[in-house]
Amino acid sequence: MASNCRCDAYKLKVAAVVAFYMTAALVMVFVNKAVLNSSPDLPLLFLLLQLIIAVVLLHASAAVTSRVELPKLELQTARNLIPVVSVNIIGLVFNTLCLRGVEASFFQVGPSEFVGSASHCSLHIARSLEV
Repeated sequence: MASNCRCDAYKLKVAAVVAFYMTAALVMVFVNKAVLNSSPDLPLLFLLLQLIIAVVLLHASAAVTSRVELPKLELQTARNLIPVVSVNIIGLVFNTLCLRGVEASFFQVGPSEFVGSASHCSLHIARSLEV
């Protein structure tokens, strides 16, 4: 009985995290679209400011609570991460430029369907209705 309760609590936490992430992602897409509509000439500066704010908030969180622990940055690790970080930055730039040119509703639905379909095709994993 206690094991079942822990499993349910774990599923509830996972569902809450996924719901929070999806809500935050939707809000950020619409906020970004509104900002890009008002000043369409500054998408990369806007992206840079968002990334700087995220880093500052991450360091502030680490300073305030012990639950957030930042790893020590080593030169070899940083060199190994260059390809991953580069692909991530390129993706963020293209996402920002794409968001500037299309409606926010298309931008949010399109990638999620693509990821689901791509994972189904490449990994041969069927979509699940469970969390």
